[in-house]
Order: sequence, then structure tokens, then C-alpha cells
Amino acid sequence: MISQKEVNVKDNAKVFLTLTVPGDEVQKEYDALLKDYCDKAVIKGFRKGKVPAEVLLRKFGDEIRDETAFTIIRKSLEEAFDQIEEKPLAYAQPELTEKKEIETGKDFTFTVSYDTYPKVELGPYTGVKAEKTVVEISDEDMKRELAALQEKNSIVKEKKEGPVERGNIVTVDYSEIDPDGNPYPPVFTRDLSLRPGKTPACISLTRISWGWRRERRRPSPKPMPRSTTSPSWPERRSPSR
Repeated sequence: MISQKEVNVKDNAKVFLTLTVPGDEVQKEYDALLKDYCDKAVIKGFRKGKVPAEVLLRKFGDEIRDETAFTIIRKSLEEAFDQIEEKPLAYAQPELTEKKEIETGKDFTFTVSYDTYPKVELGPYTGVKAEKTVVEISDEDMKRELAALQEKNSIVKEKKEGPVERGNIVTVDYSEIDPDGNPYPPVFTRDLSLRPGKTPACISLTRISWGWRRERRRPSPKPMPRSTTSPSWPERRSPSR
């Protein structure tokens, strides 16, 4: 289909590809598309497939020429990309530099631009020196990583009976109460997760949770800070469940 092609590679791997399609190929594509329209068009007053070409051209002449140009561009680009090395990137859609209209029986020339793969020239690589980093792994490193893997892949199972032991995960509802045994609303936490011996937060709770059992309510002393000035409230107690 292509009679001439010209490839211009600019900076940054930008390509301008100019193709020329001879007039006889243009006429052939135009006639084929016009015949397809005549066979399928349904126009009032004519039977399907019996619409004269002159009638179609009066109604759809511009559309037929535009579609012919689109078909010629698509086919000629496919042919050109099979022949040249400067192919477009997978995500680079060739774009027309300007809109072109066909003239039946005359050569059709158009130009598209797109991005192609850049040419890379390898420089000298002999004599290159590299430093090898020596890493020593101690037994403590191995133990720490193995413990982390065990922790990551461990499975949590519900403990039906028995006191809290090392390695258990305890879920508690935590609140503070005044000396009269009334809850202190501002300090209340539900479903607090503790790991005796490991949880850094709530150290006092973590420490006192040893030996607890399921569904048990247990008060635990919590000294007030020195800044507390109320003589009637020397300490609060933290019942946890």
C-alpha cells in the first residue's frame, strides 16, 4: 500500500514518520467503503442494498471520506511498523501532525509523531572496581530473626481454662474506680490487648495480670502521682476483666 516513507528521529527519541499512499490504493479503499455503505444503508424510499451511490454521497459524503482516510492511515501504519526499526513504545499512540483529507484517485500523504525506544550505546566497562561488603551474622541475630518468624506465623488459639501465663494474649476491660468503688468514667478502656511480659504500654496492668483467669473481675492498686492534692483520694484502684 505504501509508495514512500520517511523517518525522522529527533531529540528525546521523538519520531516523525511521513507516509505516502498512491492514488490507486486510495481509490480502491474509497470504492470498497462506498460499496459497503450501499449494501447496508437503510434510507426511506429505497430497499436495503438498492440505495444509489449518488444519494449516499449527498447524505454521507464527508463521513465516507473521513472513514476512508482513517482506514488508509491505520493500514499503512501497520505496514510501515513491520518494516522500520523505529517502532513506537507500547503506550505511545501515534498522532497526526495535521488533519488530512483524501482526494479520490490522488496520492495521500500524512505525517504522524510518536515516541520510540532510545538508542543506548554502552561505554567502556573494563577496569571497573567494586567493593564487596562483608556482613557477619551472629547467633543472636539468628535467634532474633527466627523468633520474629515464629511470631509472624504463629496461630492464636482460645484458652478455655487456666491462669494467665507467659506467651498468652489477654483482652481486658479496664477502668479506674474511686475509694468508694464507683467507676471513674474518664479512665475507661474496652478490649485492651495485653501480652504479659511484652506489652510496653500499661506496664502495671501487664505485671499484675499474671495468674488471672477468664471472666474474672479483679481490683488492682494504682498509686496516684505526687501532683495529686486531694487528701481523700490517696490512690485509685483499677478493676480489670
